[in-house]
Amino acid sequence: MTKKHHPNYYLKYAGIVFQMAAAIFIGIWLGKKVDEYFVLDKPYFMSLGAIIMLAAVFYLIFKDLTNSK
Repeated sequence: MTKKHHPNYYLKYAGIVFQMAAAIFIGIWLGKKVDEYFVLDKPYFMSLGAIIMLAAVFYLIFKDLTNSK
């Protein structure tokens, strides 16, 4: 037998995807602004911002999934 899930179950994970995309976008945007401020040739802070925000989002997802049992 398959287990049926409430529609909110799927909406929760769809929301996580949008949160992840928004967080990564904000990290890239902030990093790009810092790169422009320091007039850097390569996007060091943009990359760093994306990596930090990605790690933060994965941490929050892991925390949320372990608490939802």
